[in-house]
Amino acid sequence: MKTKLSREYAVALYELACEAGETEPVRAALEQAKRAMEEQPDYAELLSSPGIPIAERLGLIDAAFSDAAPMALDFLKLLCEKNRVRELPACTDEYIALMDEAHRVSVATVTSARPLTEDERERLRAGIEKRTGRTVQLVCRVDGSLIGGMILEVDGTITDGSLRGRLNEIKDVIGG
Repeated sequence: MKTKLSREYAVALYELACEAGETEPVRAALEQAKRAMEEQPDYAELLSSPGIPIAERLGLIDAAFSDAAPMALDFLKLLCEKNRVRELPACTDEYIALMDEAHRVSVATVTSARPLTEDERERLRAGIEKRTGRTVQLVCRVDGSLIGGMILEVDGTITDGSLRGRLNEIKDVIGG
């Protein structure tokens, strides 16, 4: 869950990474650490445990992420020292959002009733890029309950072009 604190941490890290020209390696390391903690929830618990000396917890971070960008490794240790390891997923999401904004990248999520073909995905991505003037990363999901059509979310704006959505609009109009 994104919080003011996770935003502040992410902004500080992003600014430092920009100054050092290390934005991509830091992003990759944050994503790796986030994935590791999502796959092993006990690991985050371990790193947050006050019963384990901080030196041991920092050693665990060193061992697990020895190949990570040094700046990201220092960031993980800082989160551990401040007992904020659970903020890592939100910090990572905020960091990625800052990078995407700086590089004019938007993530578009399309939910359709059936899987889109490669050609449909490419045409949709190109259309969104033309409309927004940004590079678009397309995330595709399938939800058979839509019956037909699709729901598109780009930069916080949702366009519901699904048959289910249209049926719900008609239901609302006729008072049902």
